[in-house]
Amino acid sequence: MRKQKWGCKYYCDKMQRKIYIAIITLLFVLPITITAQRKLSLSPQSKISLITCSPGEIIYERFGHSAIRVQDAENNIDVVYHYGVFNFEAPNFVLRFVLGTNNYSIARLPWRDFFQYYVVERGAAVCSNQLNLMQEEKYKLIQALENNCRPQNRYYQYNLAYKNCATCIYNIITSSCNFYVTSNYSGTIDIGANIADSIRWSVNDSAYIQYTNTTITYRERVASYLGKYSNWMLLITLLFGTDADIPLGWKQMLSFPKELQMLMLETLVGNNKSTVNRNLVLPTEVISHKRGEINVSHSALFVLIAMIIAIVVMMITKSHKLLLCVDCVIFTIMGIVGILLIVLAFSEHPFVNYNFNVLWLNPLQLFAAICLPIKSIRYKLKWLMVLLMMATIISLIVFVIGIQHSNIIHIVLMGLLIIRYNYYLRLCTQKH
Repeated sequence: MRKQKWGCKYYCDKMQRKIYIAIITLLFVLPITITAQRKLSLSPQSKISLITCSPGEIIYERFGHSAIRVQDAENNIDVVYHYGVFNFEAPNFVLRFVLGTNNYSIARLPWRDFFQYYVVERGAAVCSNQLNLMQEEKYKLIQALENNCRPQNRYYQYNLAYKNCATCIYNIITSSCNFYVTSNYSGTIDIGANIADSIRWSVNDSAYIQYTNTTITYRERVASYLGKYSNWMLLITLLFGTDADIPLGWKQMLSFPKELQMLMLETLVGNNKSTVNRNLVLPTEVISHKRGEINVSHSALFVLIAMIIAIVVMMITKSHKLLLCVDCVIFTIMGIVGILLIVLAFSEHPFVNYNFNVLWLNPLQLFAAICLPIKSIRYKLKWLMVLLMMATIISLIVFVIGIQHSNIIHIVLMGLLIIRYNYYLRLCTQKH
């Protein structure tokens, strides 16, 4: 009888423990479930907006930024989703950046933190365009954004033209809502401006997005943001290949946040082809105006001009020993840049393929820089000089006839290189 009572009590205690565990588990899981549902449910008064920020001083901020803001006062929600977040301290960040294999991510943060950085700290101009979405479309978009924010989905391989902060936003809006899209936009662009306000393009009516190509190239568009003769543009001109001189299609144009905003302002959407009559976004609301101007540095341009003048003067005065030292330094720098161009040719970056700059920025120049100071070897470099001179002449012809665009300063440098190669070629033919 005692065994029976003890056994009953034992099983009752075991059952109680199971009930306690179930209650505790429910207490932990229920708030998480409610929070998750709350994130995915919005009131009819909620707003989802495209946020566009003006360019900043740092190179990765010079093209602006795009984000999506979700506001719902009834549910106390005011958050921002934005793509293009990266970490400088990630393993092998620099190497992976050169190879174009870095993983960027989407981030969700409170609007006050976003506002603090872009408006208060950076002084950027920020404007908002409310998305003209039905309640069901809002839900689908938020669900897609939340799905992207999951740890297993948040990281993606960044691409300068096809997968950045602007293109990811356009893709997730149009794909999650299953829109039929059409648009007619025609504007103008000032290539000389640091930040152009518009671009010429047109869009055909279709159940699918079919944009005609523009007449502007990626190289020109980047120059309109950075400045044609700025330090960064002088470098980027060397990195871009012939692909950067092909007129842009709509996908490449969407990689610029300002162009994304302009396209969406002129875009009509609908649930099927016959009902494409609703504006995708509402008129622009300015949240803040920009404080100050972007400083465009031209110091590299002045250094190159000074170097060209100095080389010409030394050639006139026949300062051959000094010129030899200068040539070795220049050949070393150019050879290192040539190695970088070859590495980029095998990277995942767009617009760097078929780069004729590798002809006059040649890794063989490193070999010349090492051998020229050694008198016993200098006279045996005849064919190396012929090869380097011919490669530079070919690249010069390519740039002059327009197969690939370059900078006038770079063309002048090529001309000086040909003169210097010719000098060493004549030197090599002389008797020791």
